[in-house]
Amino acid sequence: MKKKLLLIIALWVTTLHLSFAMEISAKTNGFYLATCGYARSGDETNKIIRFDDQLLWAVFNDAYTPEEQFRLEFPGNAAYSVKIELTDSNGKEVTKTAVGHRFGAKWDKASYVFFESPENVAPPYFNFMKPAPPNDTHFIPVFVLGPLKDNPEWVAGGHILPRPNELFQISRPGRYTLMIQMQMLCPDAASTNRWHAKLLQFSPMYLKIEKPDK
Repeated sequence: MKKKLLLIIALWVTTLHLSFAMEISAKTNGFYLATCGYARSGDETNKIIRFDDQLLWAVFNDAYTPEEQFRLEFPGNAAYSVKIELTDSNGKEVTKTAVGHRFGAKWDKASYVFFESPENVAPPYFNFMKPAPPNDTHFIPVFVLGPLKDNPEWVAGGHILPRPNELFQISRPGRYTLMIQMQMLCPDAASTNRWHAKLLQFSPMYLKIEKPDK
């Protein structure tokens, strides 16, 4: 048990050391996103994310604490929840992979954002959504952290996105700009004791990506 605990601590410290190139979205109803790279190389001074590095993200709100366990609902199907675009140094769009083409494919069809439930029904509320959610997605609870400045270790529990080279056909060495935009549901108790949800659409974040020469 002691060895297992030490391994967990070691992984946590390693995660902190390997994170870099963080970008932050604008605030939307007080909520904001942070996204960063997770380096295999361990070079935390590198401000450019490699094309094959992992990407991590999390949600923050300066008015909350992690202990409150307030959560947003993230559509697990990235067609509804994540929009992406990669451009090269000349501003030309890079072709997406088969995986990348699924991201944001139904971005504008996320119209299932308001719902009601009978009074005194506890979470989860999504069984009572009106209109019903599409049958090609599920909802992932995303717990809101407090202020970013109070959570320097957030990457240890960050949510994962695919690597840039899993989303785009990055064939040429060089520097690129990756745009990531997300949207998710925010449950909110109305004064009528019927539950509603608002669609939170965050501002785009722009990450610098690099494919080095061989």
